[in-house]
Amino acid sequence: MVYLDTHYHYDFLPAGACRQSFLQVLFEHEIQLVAQTLLPSGYQDLVESEQDQALKPLYSIGFHPWWIQSTKQAEQELAIFERLLPTTHLVGEIGLDFSPRRLEQASEKVQVEVLNSILQQVISQSRQTDTFYILSLHSVRSSTVVIDLLEACQVYQSKVIPILHRFNGTSDDLMRHIRLGGYISVGSQMLATKKGRAYAKQIPADRLLLESDLPANPLVDDESTTLAQDQAEFLIHNLQDTVEQLTSIRKDQVLAHIKQTQNCLYGIDEAML
Repeated sequence: MVYLDTHYHYDFLPAGACRQSFLQVLFEHEIQLVAQTLLPSGYQDLVESEQDQALKPLYSIGFHPWWIQSTKQAEQELAIFERLLPTTHLVGEIGLDFSPRRLEQASEKVQVEVLNSILQQVISQSRQTDTFYILSLHSVRSSTVVIDLLEACQVYQSKVIPILHRFNGTSDDLMRHIRLGGYISVGSQMLATKKGRAYAKQIPADRLLLESDLPANPLVDDESTTLAQDQAEFLIHNLQDTVEQLTSIRKDQVLAHIKQTQNCLYGIDEAML
């Protein structure tokens, strides 16, 4: 089958030949990925730099809470987000992070204002153009607030699909998100914890998607000819391991459901490769 990694930090790979070699290996293994971005300006640079490339991932425009630096910077990035939103129906990585370290850089108030602005822009654009949007959301120590915002902005009642990635909130928030119509993307990091494995068993099979959340950090181009191959193989093994763990945990036909779900949301099937 075609695997879709719904949350990959593609721009952490060195630009140019490395990325093309990486995508070529994935193409040969029938794997596609959603390239999450951290800033709207970063999305712009990525898309512009690869407009003539033969192989491309699915580009997603994001504004990660870790990359909020100031109110002025946020306003500038949100203006870019608004201008470029019509170029894609994928939005991420966005969300909130209320861990102490992150709040030192961007307060709860500022983070909520940024996410609220993004959600309002997406809903408005969706209604104006009848476009179907998919969101990939970060929700560290903030899942209740993230879901509150999704509800307040009427995301669950619109043509917008919210996916909480690498979810680690409460069981009540998980079930509330699912009940309202949301999805969860699951990867090896989530399945490495007892709580994550329990959640993976509870989530309805048709609300599950795969993710790797790789690479963990930007990679330096060391001119190694094996970097692209190594990263591609690491991703392939990561996705395969996630599927094997999910199958073992759930004891059902989860892979068939994931394939159907990624087909429905992203149009990903064998015909695309």
